[in-house]
Amino acid sequence: MCKIDPIDQEVGSRMRFRRNCRNLSQSALSEMVGISFQQIQKYESGANRISASRMVQLANALKVPAGFFLEGLGEFDDEQIPVGLMGVAGTKVGAGVIRDFQNMSREQQSALGQVATAIVN
Repeated sequence: MCKIDPIDQEVGSRMRFRRNCRNLSQSALSEMVGISFQQIQKYESGANRISASRMVQLANALKVPAGFFLEGLGEFDDEQIPVGLMGVAGTKVGAGVIRDFQNMSREQQSALGQVATAIVN
């Protein structure tokens, strides 16, 4: 089996992040761009690379500039696969928490931050 390129994996992670932020299923996104939901799965996992023309179609469907998928990407070795916020936000739960957080008052955000810190510690 071929090794997944870390940059393809990061591009897929950003696609999943944005799809979840827009509250779209893989099937809904696939219909918007005229491909199978299985192809969306392969893109999101990094198993298949996204061509430039397909990236523009996906960006339009997800309402982001095409550069969103590539911004800040550089050279990665095997030890430097980006995780961080995109990894968390790429899940349904993570994207939901971020959406809810954005709708909270500053006081509520602060209180949630304190609860999260207390849970982790």
